[in-house]
Amino acid sequence: MELFEITSGVYGRHMRARKDIFPRDIIINGEASCLVCPKVLNACIECLDITNDSCPACGFFLCKACQIKDPEQRIRHDQEECLILLRGRGSKDSLSSLGHFILYVLRAWRHLQTSRALHFLLSHAEKISPRHHVWATLHRKLKDTYCLPIKKGTLATILGIRRVNAKSLGNDRGFGIYSNFSLINHSCRSNAYPTIDEKSFRLYLKAATFIPKGTEINITYGPCSESLHQPLRRDTLFRHWDFICSCPACLEPQASSAIPCLQCRV
Repeated sequence: MELFEITSGVYGRHMRARKDIFPRDIIINGEASCLVCPKVLNACIECLDITNDSCPACGFFLCKACQIKDPEQRIRHDQEECLILLRGRGSKDSLSSLGHFILYVLRAWRHLQTSRALHFLLSHAEKISPRHHVWATLHRKLKDTYCLPIKKGTLATILGIRRVNAKSLGNDRGFGIYSNFSLINHSCRSNAYPTIDEKSFRLYLKAATFIPKGTEINITYGPCSESLHQPLRRDTLFRHWDFICSCPACLEPQASSAIPCLQCRV
C-alpha cells in the first residue's frame, strides 16, 4: 500500500499520509517524470549529457550514445518529435535558447494530448501576458514554422506549468516535471524532502520527520529557504510561486523564524 493519498481541500489538491510514516521512509519510490527538457546549449535532448553532436535530421543536440538507439527505444526524442522539429531546421532554432522553449512546448503539448497528468498541475496562466515579446514570438514561431495548431490559452498554460512545477535536473542542465510530486504543498518547516537519480531522473521522496497518519506531507520550495528569515522567505515564495506562505514557521515572530535545516532535524 502506498504511504500517501491525494486529497482536495482549502489549498487545492495535496498529499496526506495514509499511515504513520517514520523518518527516512520512502514516500514516493522512483516517480518517472512526465517530461524532461534541457536548459543549456549543448545538452542532449534525450539524456541531458553535454555533447557537441546533434541529431542528423532535426539538428537539436543529441549525443552519440542516444543517436545509436532506435528512435522507438528513446524515452524522449522519438520519431514524431524529430519530424516536427525538422520543420525548423533552416531557422537554426536548435542552437538558441528559443529552441529550448520550442522543444518544451512541443513535449508538453503532445503530453497533454495523451495523458491527464499535466492537467491537474497549477500554471497561474493568467499571470502570463500575451503581449510579452517572448510569448508572442514563441507563439508565432510555433504556428508559422512548426505548424503546431496550438491556441494562445494552451501555450500560456504550458509555460505556466513549467514556471510553477519544473524541478532542476542534471546539475541544472535541464528540468523535469513530476505529476505526483508537483501536488505537494510548501512548508518552511517541511516534513519530507526529494532526491533524484541523476541517470534515470526518477524522483524519490523521503520523510524528514515522523509524519502521523492523516497529516499533510510537505516540502520546502527553493534552495535552503528554511534558513532564511521570515520576510525574505515570504518574498521569495510570492515572487516565484505566487502565494503568501502561512505555514507555522512564517506565523511565528520574526525573531524566532530562523529554523534548523533538515540535516539538523533528522
